[in-house]
Amino acid sequence: MLEGLEDGRIKIAVIGPEDAGKTTVVRQLSDKFATVSPRGRTIGIDFGRCKYFDGVYLFGVPGQLRFKFVMKLGARNADGLILVIDSANPQIDTAVEIYELVKGVVKNPDRLVVFANKQDLEDALPPERVGELVSERLDLDPPVVGTVAIEGKGLKEGLGLLLEELS
Repeated sequence: MLEGLEDGRIKIAVIGPEDAGKTTVVRQLSDKFATVSPRGRTIGIDFGRCKYFDGVYLFGVPGQLRFKFVMKLGARNADGLILVIDSANPQIDTAVEIYELVKGVVKNPDRLVVFANKQDLEDALPPERVGELVSERLDLDPPVVGTVAIEGKGLKEGLGLLLEELS
């Protein structure tokens, strides 16, 4: 049985730099999905009910640092984190800043899985290299999964790894 919210639900925050694919991750993993994304930019919180794991809810936050208050609001009391990195444009400094910003409001900041997204792009770094970049900066060694969010590749597996860490 997964530990989580009082009623047995699990909250996962999906964080990362802008254009990494967070909204697509939440949309692809969800059977019910809502977003506030005018002109393709998330300014509110993406929300989805996971279609693969009962009781799991996904909260995607903006990737623009000017929305820090929304990031913290969306990640508040999360049981775990998915850090989405664009493998062709990692923006590791921004990713680290976002992680550092939200880690104080989540229940388990060390319960983290990295999605090395956009593995379909020719100039994408391999997942292992994305993991090295994250580990060097965060002093953590989280699992890293190569993903192609627009095709749904690797998403269920990556979320499953995170849920295993939470059980």
